[in-house]
Amino acid sequence: MLLNARDATIVFVHMKSSSIDQPPRWSLVTNHGHVLACIAADPDVHGLLSAVGSGGSSRTGNTGRVFIHLKDRSQRKHSVDQVIQALRPKLAQIPGIKVFLQNPPAIRLGGHLTKSLYQYTLQGPDLTALYHWASLLEDKLKTLPDLQEVTSDMQITSLQAQVDIDRDRAAALGVTQPSDAQGRPRTAIIK
Repeated sequence: MLLNARDATIVFVHMKSSSIDQPPRWSLVTNHGHVLACIAADPDVHGLLSAVGSGGSSRTGNTGRVFIHLKDRSQRKHSVDQVIQALRPKLAQIPGIKVFLQNPPAIRLGGHLTKSLYQYTLQGPDLTALYHWASLLEDKLKTLPDLQEVTSDMQITSLQAQVDIDRDRAAALGVTQPSDAQGRPRTAIIK
């Protein structure tokens, strides 16, 4: 049992599209209803609140969140952790979506809700090496029997584009880089 684990009435669920056959957002929107139905069918669940798409700590449209409100402990048969363990295999059967459940701790470290209670940050200047070692580390952590739902926030398989601007050529053509009021280059996340 975790040092700060508790049996409250809240379970946090993070959903992530895992479909390679459909656009990520479409897969999440079409399948998250199945997730909600599965959760709502549990006799220990009192109600739930769900959101899909970017917002809060989620910066991509292929994610969703569910807050499960369980019945008071005196009115349910199972503890929070037992409810989570019972839901995991049922939710794992839903195609096109990965679901991560957690019993939020009494004391949260960090500024926002994430897919797991514990996180490890791996960073480096070489993107190719970072992707390589991040994948190896994730694969190794998945083999440890005490860890469940090991995942990564890196979207290595997502479509990406890296734009390198030939600034001399752009200047010769009269193209300038947009900047903010302090003269810093503006950046954007394209989803």
